[in-house]
Amino acid sequence: KKATPAQYRQFQEQTLHELLPTFLEQTMMVCVMETKLTADQTKAVTTQLDGIFEKQLEVMRAKLEKDTGRPCSMMDLEADIQRQGLTIAVLRKMIGDRTMAEQYMMGKLDKAQPISRLELLAAYRERIPEFSEPAAVKWQQIQVSFK
Repeated sequence: KKATPAQYRQFQEQTLHELLPTFLEQTMMVCVMETKLTADQTKAVTTQLDGIFEKQLEVMRAKLEKDTGRPCSMMDLEADIQRQGLTIAVLRKMIGDRTMAEQYMMGKLDKAQPISRLELLAAYRERIPEFSEPAAVKWQQIQVSFK
């Protein structure tokens, strides 16, 4: 079923509305990461991202083989990627940016300090009312007499 131009435009706008904020956040995280890296670090990160990308390509190639039921080369995979409106370079940038944004977020997360049993018990005792439930007893009795 073909969409009318108005429906297609509405779909485009909806997709932009849903995906643009995440894309912008990711791009900003990547920019922050890139400005903090030295030349040597940038080279090391690029090498790591290349390795991640190669693994992702292999996963995609294996999935294409499974979907088509025949052996597929990297050229077949590249043709499939192009049918989706992408290029290898664009796909590599997308995967690299996503990976860098994930690393940025991991670096921003505070490392949780382990809590000892004594600290846990002390915090519990300070807040016992929050963990208490009033006692409630219900009693029901049914008497059946057999004669």
